[in-house]
Amino acid sequence: MILMRIDDFKSKRCVAEYLILYSTSATCALVSTAYFLSDLAAHWALLSVALMLMSIALLLVTQQIRSKRAQEFYQEWVSTLDSKDILELKHRLREHCAEQNLIDSVKK
Repeated sequence: MILMRIDDFKSKRCVAEYLILYSTSATCALVSTAYFLSDLAAHWALLSVALMLMSIALLLVTQQIRSKRAQEFYQEWVSTLDSKDILELKHRLREHCAEQNLIDSVKK
């Protein structure tokens, strides 16, 4: 039996997420620099900071969704195992880890 972890079920970030983060941080840096050099109005600087904060919030929400789905996939995988495999899996995991807690919740 292969030892599976929750992280094995977690999907990686896509290119669009990296582009969003890079473009908003670059835009925020450029607009803030222009504001400090007194070439731009303050509302544009605030708008760029707000855009940066919104993109960070979006990326954090997608990260939480990814983690939640990985836990659900792990629970589903554990539920397909027989009791012998579950005991072997529990023996191979360290105590009080997230996988151990999910195995205990599936067994109940």
